[in-house]
Amino acid sequence: MENALYAALGWMFGLLSALVLEWNRRARTVAALRKAVAFECAEIAYRLANVVYGLSIRLGKADPELLNWLSEAYGRYHGRHRNPTVIETMAKLAANPEQACKDMETLRRNSPDKKPILQKYPAPALEAARLALSDLSKDDLLEVLEMLTLLSIFDRLVDDSREHFKMTFDQEASESNRIAIETNLNQTYAQALSVARQIVDLAHSYIARVG
Repeated sequence: MENALYAALGWMFGLLSALVLEWNRRARTVAALRKAVAFECAEIAYRLANVVYGLSIRLGKADPELLNWLSEAYGRYHGRHRNPTVIETMAKLAANPEQACKDMETLRRNSPDKKPILQKYPAPALEAARLALSDLSKDDLLEVLEMLTLLSIFDRLVDDSREHFKMTFDQEASESNRIAIETNLNQTYAQALSVARQIVDLAHSYIARVG
């Protein structure tokens, strides 16, 4: 009888040990995944801050609020592409927004034909997190899915902008069609700017939460 009891207890302790080991393994995997996602979010946010800056000049959208936003976005980045000169410059622009907006408008007027070329940003860590949804917390789950949704929208806008950009080279297009193409391109740029800002804000929110 005692042998059977000891055997049962041994089996139970063995099972519990296996469960604890599995839980620890999954916890370490989730912790590593969250760290990878935070790193990826920081890099994407930095690159999209550059996009916002370029599009704001192209569209003449620079204003004090945007300059403060850009200064904060650049200041939050601590990756290997961190550039103290850029951070200092953006801080000075934000501190003197009236002159900065005038300078950016002059830059836009001096390059009327300059059109930003948007690009997509792969997010392998976010995709890996999506595949591990059952292991994530509710907050992680919501932010990962929202980030991937916004990146998907941005990718679509990248495709649209490239299509409109190609159409600007159509030498046979009528004047009215050219105006329509430029309008569509600028509308796509404006949407991309808005989505890019949302992605940057969400990325910073995630990084601040997970540490």
